[in-house]
Amino acid sequence: MADRQEKKQMRIRLLPGIRQEQIVQTAHDILTREGYAALSYSRIAKQCAIRLSTVQHHFPERSLLIEAVLNRLLDELLERYTSAAATMNGDPAEHLEVMIRLLAADVDNAEIASLFFELWAFSQRDPVMAEAMERVYAHVRTHLSELVLIAVPGLTKVESHRRAIMVMAMADGLTVTLGHKPILTQSVGPADREAIVTRLVRLALEG
Repeated sequence: MADRQEKKQMRIRLLPGIRQEQIVQTAHDILTREGYAALSYSRIAKQCAIRLSTVQHHFPERSLLIEAVLNRLLDELLERYTSAAATMNGDPAEHLEVMIRLLAADVDNAEIASLFFELWAFSQRDPVMAEAMERVYAHVRTHLSELVLIAVPGLTKVESHRRAIMVMAMADGLTVTLGHKPILTQSVGPADREAIVTRLVRLALEG
């Protein structure tokens, strides 16, 4: 009886938005530290000191929770872009380069690399997960495609979309190749990474 009362006292009522953020942060931490297999609603409820039903209320489906984690990463990416763009002049090509550099920079973020390795793997076997991933990726593709259109006047929307896909595919490839610090990383220095970013920018501008 005493233990039950202690647990009740430990539960703190939070505003819905704050509670959702707590759940999303906890899911993010579990995914990056232990992987998708360790992610469960009961585990999240325990770590947040809330009821299982509370987690299920905010996120009735696991795909919605995963999408919330990805959307938060997307928001952080766009915030970094907006912050960097605010200090630049109006050169569209420069704005495009900043966005590409931010996409490539995530290769060096071990947390993000680990998270996406997990989600990519499970999205191959889980259609619901794949749909959640696609919705978030579509936001990035659209933003990148729009930057390409502005930087290359006269380009068709179809071609700008194709270039955005290629740039994102190559950025993801860098994460696979370098994200977990394999042997190859030892021979990839700052000059090599700068050359890779330059190639990606050229791909976006010239096709």
